[in-house]
Parts: sequence; structure tokens; C-alpha cells
Amino acid sequence: MKIKTNEDMKQTTKIIHSKTFMEAVKTRKTFPILILMVFIFFQFNQASAQRIALEILDAATYRPVADAEVVFKSAFTMMTFHSSPDGSVIANVPQGEYSITVSRLGYEEKVMEGVVARMDQITRLEVLLKMKETTTTVTSRETTRPGTLPAPVVPRNFFMDIGGQIGNINAANIGVGYYFIPEAFIMLNYAFSRQQYSSLFFINRDENYRINFNRVSLKSGIDFGFKVINDIGLQFNPHMNIGFERANNKDLIDNDRIEYIMSYSFIAGMDIGVTYSRAVFYVGYNHAFWMFAAMNQERTPLENGITGETARWADDLFPGRKGRNIRIGVKLYL
Repeated sequence: MKIKTNEDMKQTTKIIHSKTFMEAVKTRKTFPILILMVFIFFQFNQASAQRIALEILDAATYRPVADAEVVFKSAFTMMTFHSSPDGSVIANVPQGEYSITVSRLGYEEKVMEGVVARMDQITRLEVLLKMKETTTTVTSRETTRPGTLPAPVVPRNFFMDIGGQIGNINAANIGVGYYFIPEAFIMLNYAFSRQQYSSLFFINRDENYRINFNRVSLKSGIDFGFKVINDIGLQFNPHMNIGFERANNKDLIDNDRIEYIMSYSFIAGMDIGVTYSRAVFYVGYNHAFWMFAAMNQERTPLENGITGETARWADDLFPGRKGRNIRIGVKLYL
């Protein structure tokens, strides 16, 4: 009679266990569990492959906004991220539809609904945050991650405009303006022009006089634009201004009692500029209109002393001074 050793007993146990497992599979007791494990494995791999990439920028300056809080919410999960110093957030999220809330101290909160994370794809979004118009008391404590700094904010309240124009009026101008709302401004502008004219109203009708003009006007307009790449954007600026222009009448008109002559002006136009950092480099077009009559310093219409005719500013005294002009310049945010 053969005596079974310990090794024989172990081998027999392995065979019995193997048969028991195969019988259990054949009887389908564990088969649903295996299917569920395989399904969970594939779902996990699928859920970890989706990314949503955000670029968070200041709506006025297009500069990155660092340390903005970004909250992803779906029917099953909620996750929180913070933007890096370059304003970017790259979130690995499960596949599905999300509501994304972006907030930062000093900015208006922005909510985006229905953002879909699709399998094996990167969803890219650009988020523009507007600064709050009024300062409010914030009770919650802002958290800043180590190694990050808040994005620099460029104030857009005051600006300086330096430029020139050629056309019917050749002039250089400088102005100081103020944004009373984020997209609309008002500006006090001064322009200097020196050009040659001859007129039947002048003392010497056949001589070309080189005349200095000084124009002071109040200009208003709006800005709207969009980002092109990084810190570079494109800006459109329709504008108009009203004011008056003055010329010294010395040796022009035969009337010693008149110190200077003037006329009211209305100018409208459009500028197109490239924004970079604190500056806007622009080129534009405008059209100058004038009141019918030239006036003396007492605001009374100017007349020819011989004929008694009323002098028109851009027709009789300075022919061709109204009309089209091309302007170029730079706007600097202070």
C-alpha cells in the first residue's frame, strides 16, 4: 500500500481547488462578478483620459490672472483647482458634462454651464474675467498657493494720447483722458497745426500766409476688442469730439480791433489699434466739420470790411480745411 507524502497531499489540494473554481464558473456563480470587474476597469481607464484646459485672462488687459479658483461640478463629482501664474488650469476629469465656476478676488464671478469633457480629447476654453466696478468687503480669506503671485492689474482709469494726422488738417495732438466706465472714455485734447493759406478776405489776397492754429476739444468714444495671442489684442475705437479752433489774425484781416478769429468744430472718426501691455498703437480716420461762420473774440460773425460778406472758416478764410484726415498715434494707460 502506497503512503501519500505531504507533497502528494498539496498537489491533490491544488487539483481540487482548480476543479472547484472551474465548476463555480461553469455554474455562473462568479461570472457576473468578473464582468463587473472588467467593466469598472475599462470605465476607470476611460474616466482618467479626459482633460479640460482653461486660460484665465483679465478682460480689459488680456493679462493672465493667477490663483483664480476654478470649481468643476457635475452630477457625480465636484473638484477645485487654482490657476497658475500664467493663468492656465489643466484639469483631469471624468467624462461628462460640467458646470465651471471661475472666481478671483476683485473680479466678477463667471459661470460656464454645459461644458462637456469627451473621451481622449482636450477641451480648451478662454475665460475673460471683468474687474468689479466697486470695492466690496470680502469676509472669506483668500488662499494663495506657495510659489504663486497675484496677476498684475493694469488700471484703465486714466490714459494719455499722443499722435498726429495728415490730410486736410496737418496737426500734432496730445490729450489726457479718463474711463468713466470700463469701455467708454472722455478726453481733453489739444492740437497744433501750422499751414499755408491764401484768401480773398486777407489783406494781401495773392500772398500765402503761414498760419498757426490751436484747437482745444472734448473727445469721447468707446473701446471694444478681442485678444489675438498672449498679451496682444486688437481694439476698435469709434469717437467724436467738439471744440473750437483759434488763429491769430495779425496781418491777415484789415481790422486792428480783432485780436484773433475762431470757429467751432465737430470731428468724428474711427481708430483701429494693436494693444500690448499698457499701450495701444493705432491708426485711424476722421472727418472734420466746421460752423458756417468764422467769429472774432466776441463770438460775433466775422465780415469782410469792404464787401460786408460773412466769412466762412473752411471755405472763405482757410479753403480746404474741412474734410478727411488720416491719424496715427499711441495711447498709454497710466
